[in-house]
Order: sequence, then C-alpha cells, then structure tokens
Amino acid sequence: MAAHVWNLRRAIAYIRDNATKHARAWGQRLPPSWLDPFSSDSPALSIELPKPHTWVVRLGWRRGIP
Repeated sequence: MAAHVWNLRRAIAYIRDNATKHARAWGQRLPPSWLDPFSSDSPALSIELPKPHTWVVRLGWRRGIP
C-alpha cells in the first residue's frame, strides 16, 4: 500500500508542478504564488472535478513519504 500511496503522491506533484519545472528549464522563474491558468485550480476556468471515490485518492496520497 505504501508504494501505491507514494506513486500517487508523485503523480499529483508531477501534474501540479509541471509548468514550473519547464519554466526553470527555459531559464524563467515563476513566483511561488503562481497558478497555472490551465489548471483545475484556476479560478478563471471554473472546472468542477468529480469527487474522489477511493480512500487513497481522497486522503491516502497525503501520507506518501517524500
């Protein structure tokens, strides 16, 4: 179970931090408060994501050890 949680945590971080990683590769630096305008977190898009159905997606991913 721990490996599964860790993999999910890494996948979420990869998706969330992907634009920041590419900006660094291009020599740009984004402020910590920067939010990807195409992210589901963007207030401009008003995307409503489906609610998670499993414990690992709802809460378990937070237990992954960095």
